[in-house]
Amino acid sequence: MSSQILPDPFASQAHLTERSVAAKLCEWMNETIRNENLLLGEAWVETEAGGRPNDILLSRSPGSRRALCVVEVKLPYVDSLSQGVIKQVLDYALPLQAPYVCTCNINQLIWFHTEKLLDLTTSPAERIIDRYHLSSIADPDAITQPAVRLSIQQELRRFLTDLAQMVAGERVKPRLAIDDLLIFRLYSAIETLAVHYTALVAEQTQKNPAFAQKLASWFVEQGWNFTYQTQDYDKVGRQAAYLLVNKILFYTALQQQLHLPPLSIPTDLFDGGILKAILQAYFQKVLDIEGRT
Repeated sequence: MSSQILPDPFASQAHLTERSVAAKLCEWMNETIRNENLLLGEAWVETEAGGRPNDILLSRSPGSRRALCVVEVKLPYVDSLSQGVIKQVLDYALPLQAPYVCTCNINQLIWFHTEKLLDLTTSPAERIIDRYHLSSIADPDAITQPAVRLSIQQELRRFLTDLAQMVAGERVKPRLAIDDLLIFRLYSAIETLAVHYTALVAEQTQKNPAFAQKLASWFVEQGWNFTYQTQDYDKVGRQAAYLLVNKILFYTALQQQLHLPPLSIPTDLFDGGILKAILQAYFQKVLDIEGRT
């Protein structure tokens, strides 16, 4: 199979940022509120309270900017459940006295009780009201694709309908089971990791002919066709994310039995190469111990 690197037809076009994505989500929310006659106020993009602009503010009633829910928008490579993102949306919501907050990375929208996020005695399962799978994309520009746009709009409609019912006292959300919460956290981690891997594989394929040839050969070994398309990169990204998460779970499961040190990653680490070396050192400890038994 040829390893010819294909030119990127979108290399010269403008790309969507967090703010432009937030504006588009805000537009679709307002369309849904109007079309479904929901008893909610308008969605506003980048309002300000306490000198800090938030991404999206859902108001409590038409003609008002009194906050009902504040939404923090991130790009797909940021985990919606990360503590940093949750803290950020809380910092925006508290001056506005918003009873609800959401974190959104285009792929997922997570809906929280503000009060329960602040109460450290509540369990994580009590803080999440619901979660909505908007899409499965690595590139924010993809929200303009018809299928992706439709998926996002459908899930936003579900969220806004649930929110309106909650405000009206018509919706009682059952508490999230601990097992469900664990599965959801794993899913969120895999989805976010996959975005990173997908972008990295696409970049390397475009820039490195030798890498592209190896990747094409690997596809053949799996019985797949490699077409240099987004779905190919996404397939590899997900495989890599699943593999890494499985390794971490396996290490954690053996940690007590084999007296392994707990996995610890510096919070200020942003170098992927160093992270890879740290994780590989932990995984190697398992192999060394198994080799001696």
